[in-house]
Amino acid sequence: MRTRSLFVIFCITLICLPEGPLLSALPGQNHGAQPTSGVSRSEFDLLRDDLRALQREVARQEDRIRELAREKEKLKEALEASQRRETASKQDLERLRTEFRESQQQALRENRLRVLSETGRMIEELAEQTQKGLDALRQAISSRPTQRPTETEFQFSDDYPQEGITHVVERGETLSGIARRHNSTVRDIQNANRIARPESIQVGQTLFIPQRD
Repeated sequence: MRTRSLFVIFCITLICLPEGPLLSALPGQNHGAQPTSGVSRSEFDLLRDDLRALQREVARQEDRIRELAREKEKLKEALEASQRRETASKQDLERLRTEFRESQQQALRENRLRVLSETGRMIEELAEQTQKGLDALRQAISSRPTQRPTETEFQFSDDYPQEGITHVVERGETLSGIARRHNSTVRDIQNANRIARPESIQVGQTLFIPQRD
C-alpha cells in the first residue's frame, strides 16, 4: 500500500503532462512487460486507472473553473448593468424632482397672474358700477324739478298803500322784521317791490315800505 501511495503522489506531480508519453513509459504499458520492484500487475492497473481518473477529474475541474469564470464575468456584467441602471434611476429621479419643482413654480406664477388678472377685472367692474351709480345719481339730481318759487307763484297785487317810506336793507335784517319796525306787512312790501321770495332781499337794497293809516 505504501508503494501505491508513493506512486500516486508521483503521478499527481505529472498529471498535467500529456497522457500518451507518460503512460507509454510506465511499466506494463509495453506488451509482455512485467511489473518491477515488487508491484504486481493488478496494482499497476489500479494506479493507471487512478491516474486516468485524476486526469478526468482535473479536466472536469478545469471545465468548472472556466464555467465559474464565465459566470463571474456574467455577474460582473450584471453588476455593471445594475450600477448603470441605478445611476440612470438616480438621474431620472433628479430629473423628475427638477421637473416637479419647475412645474410647481410655473403653477404658482400662473396662479399669481390669474389672481392678479381676476382682481384687476373685479376692480374695473366695481369702478364701472360705481361710475354708473354716480352718473345715475347725477342725472336724477339734474332732472329733479327745482322748488324755487317764481314770480308767478306769488300773486302780486296793487292793493297796498301808495304812501310810505324807503328803507335800505342792512346786514341781518329780514323782510318780516322790517315790516314790524315800520308798521307794515310783508305782503305789502312784496307787492310794492315785486319781491317773490322774502328771503331774496340783499344787503344795501332799497325797499319801499308802504304804511297804512
